[in-house]
Amino acid sequence: HRGFESLSLRQENCCTLRRIEMRYYLIFLRSMVVPAILLSLMGATNVFPSQDNLTVKEEVALQEIETADGREGILAKIIIPAPLEVVWAVITDYEKLSDFIPDMKLSKVVEKKDGEIILHQQGESGFLMFHFNVDLILKLVEHRYQRIEFNQVSGDFDYFEGEWKTESLGDRETMLIYKLIAHPKFYAPGWVVRYMLKRDIPVRLKALRERILKINSLQ
Repeated sequence: HRGFESLSLRQENCCTLRRIEMRYYLIFLRSMVVPAILLSLMGATNVFPSQDNLTVKEEVALQEIETADGREGILAKIIIPAPLEVVWAVITDYEKLSDFIPDMKLSKVVEKKDGEIILHQQGESGFLMFHFNVDLILKLVEHRYQRIEFNQVSGDFDYFEGEWKTESLGDRETMLIYKLIAHPKFYAPGWVVRYMLKRDIPVRLKALRERILKINSLQ
């Protein structure tokens, strides 16, 4: 009986050790795999061409920027094969933006006077366990056929400001430039915010391009 009890005890201890080893193995595996996935995703956002290589019209050039006071943002550029006037008409048709820009749920002009527009926009974004519903009141100032400056009046960001710029590259081609300096009020690590901006901005610029090409084809 003593021999049997001793054998059973050894087997139980062995099983316990295996469970402990498996537990630490899983912890180790998670600690290695999850960062690897995140790093690969972060690295994937750097594959966009530089400004000098912006010749393929299917692609968007992205650049991380920082203001003098340390605020971070994104500068994006895309070439659109359409006249400046058509590009301008589409980007200033504010209430139609939510019809074709992904994740934009609302874009409504609250007030418009002397080149200044108060715009209410709602949207959503997310990554992994982070999911955000965004509600913004923006003030826009139009400089016809040149640029649109915008900044947050109220909403879900500590700051949300930037501009749209248009540059004619000839009768049938326009460079559209988008600059955004933003930081949400809700908590998210800085790299998560940067990842989402670098992921979402190209999608929205491409959606704008497709809309512009559609409108241009009808003229």
